[in-house]
Amino acid sequence: MSRLVPAGDRYKERSEMKVNLLHTTSFSSNEKALLFPLYCFGNQLRERGCSVGFHTTISDRLYDCDVLLLLGKFFNRTWDTPSEVFDFLTQARKRTNRVIWHDSTDSTGTPQFAVLPYVDRYLKAQLLRDRRLYLRRHYGYRLFCDFYHEKFGIEDSETDGHMNTLPAEADLGKIDLLWNSGLSNYSVHRCTGFDRRWFNYRHIFPYPFHYPRTWYPPRAARQRVFSCRIRTDYPRATVSFQRAEVERRLRQIRLLESARKMSRKKYFKEMEASYAVISPFGFGEISLRDFELTICGAACVKQNMDHMDTWPNLWRPGMYVPWRWDFSDFEDIVRSLPNRKEELTQCAENAQQCYRNLLDTAEGHEAICNRFIEKMSF
Repeated sequence: MSRLVPAGDRYKERSEMKVNLLHTTSFSSNEKALLFPLYCFGNQLRERGCSVGFHTTISDRLYDCDVLLLLGKFFNRTWDTPSEVFDFLTQARKRTNRVIWHDSTDSTGTPQFAVLPYVDRYLKAQLLRDRRLYLRRHYGYRLFCDFYHEKFGIEDSETDGHMNTLPAEADLGKIDLLWNSGLSNYSVHRCTGFDRRWFNYRHIFPYPFHYPRTWYPPRAARQRVFSCRIRTDYPRATVSFQRAEVERRLRQIRLLESARKMSRKKYFKEMEASYAVISPFGFGEISLRDFELTICGAACVKQNMDHMDTWPNLWRPGMYVPWRWDFSDFEDIVRSLPNRKEELTQCAENAQQCYRNLLDTAEGHEAICNRFIEKMSF
């Protein structure tokens, strides 16, 4: 059904919903995960009456749309003068039907809630299940950083003032889920298609976007109980602490030879040979490793994720092995893994089936398209 939509100071008829997306060209992993399915399923979206335009600069063309979708990372360098961000959002709401802010940061935390009064919807990749927890201030603006600060007395050397803004209770309803960083391609031969050179010539040299074509079966023969390849040198102490604690405890019980990084090919071979992969929180609860290990058919072992809503959710009961945030059961769980190989295999099968059904089937692709349209047309 056609409708009148604003186009500058004039109105024109449009028979589809047009979404203009403003993003950077630095393409962080989280940005790629938002953009990847929009490029991959551009034709399917258009068939459903939704077209997406990609913009990297602010111009009059940006406002010729029904929905203006803004990636928060675009404004990273503007936060020193947040009034500039707020002025832009105020004008954008006057010139478009709907303004949606996409927070592409890693955690369930509260980094950009200062924009909530100026936008119609605020989308994140993962949210606290209890939304009212956002009405409390958390140390390091993350629930788990707050926990490690309170429980173990860990102090961060840096603070980010604007990133710990509490939302007004009336604005909680604007906060919603889109999808997490899993909707990119994390196979051993990553198919990202996002770099500055490609983007500048994308209309001349289209990139063949596709999802993983090889999924390693969870019931394949495996020689290792678990793999653990993690870095611990994060600038935020409340983040690096829990990773260093994983490595320290594994060494203490003599179950870890090395946590050092290796080549991507060797890393995947090791995960394919392992029943489980230990994958603690990083800057956010979700790690890209979680998706890589799922493709490799291994079970994910990480801190309990019951506090979090996300989509797709590969951290439900029977899909991963959780440990308590305070590490009180960590050693016992790790020691028990050699006797839980069937359970680990079943967890890996459940998670891989959920993930593969989304990325590797027509029904899953339809679900991704429908979800995007739903979140744009509230």
